[in-house]
Amino acid sequence: MWRSTIHSHQLTLVYRELHTLIWDTRKLDLKVGWDSHNYISMIVDDDGYIHLVGNMHSSHLKYFGSSIPFDIHSMQALDTMTGKDEDVTTYPEFMRGPSQGTNFSLPLWKKRIGI
Repeated sequence: MWRSTIHSHQLTLVYRELHTLIWDTRKLDLKVGWDSHNYISMIVDDDGYIHLVGNMHSSHLKYFGSSIPFDIHSMQALDTMTGKDEDVTTYPEFMRGPSQGTNFSLPLWKKRIGI
């Protein structure tokens, strides 16, 4: 994964097979902010599907997934991941669980009103 040029902030995936020197790129339809809250988290699940979230600072979930295993060109923006608590998100993170399954962490933030 790589952030393209400093000026465009276009989120770009980069891939190559280990036995080649040829790099393949796929620009996603997402401009990345430079705030440290806007980091990116990506994982390849046990079936080879790529999942990516990020560029969120108290904003709606931005989630991309591949429709073909190990294929960056099949990445597409998906409207929802779970359908719950996706309206105001920050600090998303994919990780491996104890049984090597894919887990997703998304802290729940509630606005405090009053004192």
